[in-house]
Amino acid sequence: MSQYDRFVYYESYVRIQKYINLGNWEKYFSSKEAFHNKIISPVVELMNGTEEGDTTVVSDAYLKLMDWQYDYVQEHKAAFDFITGKDYIENGGSKADLKQEQKDKEAKRKAEINELQEAKKAADISDDTSEKRGLVIIPLILVLGCGILLICQKFKHDK
Repeated sequence: MSQYDRFVYYESYVRIQKYINLGNWEKYFSSKEAFHNKIISPVVELMNGTEEGDTTVVSDAYLKLMDWQYDYVQEHKAAFDFITGKDYIENGGSKADLKQEQKDKEAKRKAEINELQEAKKAADISDDTSEKRGLVIIPLILVLGCGILLICQKFKHDK
């Protein structure tokens, strides 16, 4: 296998499967845009920076190949190996950890909740807890005041 063949094999299969195995599905495979930005764009920039003549011929072919690979990954949750004609799972690899995808979604949901709470604080929106505290404190003060009055009256009667 030539150096170029190894490079294409790594970038079109090994690297894609590596990102699948990382388990952060939302970050790398949630959309074609995320896939392009996080995985493909560094390779395309490298290709466009080293070609002579028409600088986009090879990178355009690579992008078409990666678009196909993205669609395959979405359907099978594994990268397709163009040399063997089988995907990662058919070659004996394990299926992607979709539980991690659920964990990622849960973490994203928690982050959104935190952002909303911070926005409420920034906008000075209360959760009505101050009103609830007032409803508890007023009876407490009344009970304590009555207790103190009773104690004072008892001392006056004892003298």
